[in-house]
Amino acid sequence: MSGPFETEDQARSLPAVRAVYTAFDLDPGAGKMAPHNYRMLAQAAEAAGVELGAYDDRILHWLAGWEPTTCAVLAGIVGRARPATRTADDQETGFHICRAVRACSATAPA
Repeated sequence: MSGPFETEDQARSLPAVRAVYTAFDLDPGAGKMAPHNYRMLAQAAEAAGVELGAYDDRILHWLAGWEPTTCAVLAGIVGRARPATRTADDQETGFHICRAVRACSATAPA
């Protein structure tokens, strides 16, 4: 994936997103995009060197139920994250995740 994305159309134009829609057109039905979306998300995590636990994987499956453009944006965010800028201590403790959650919480509307 890539990005940052300014519009949904930018995400929709990605080859991975088009591939999901093509596969769906060939075999439409409820939930038929999810396996393709999951693959997009899981590949992004793997490419970023993210180790997934069982609950992480469960959440990726849940996220895969969203539209392909949403999954592509999430995959792009994962791919753009800078694991090299994290310290070894951050990697061990997960502190970088805590900082990210605090930053989101601080800017979330009440």
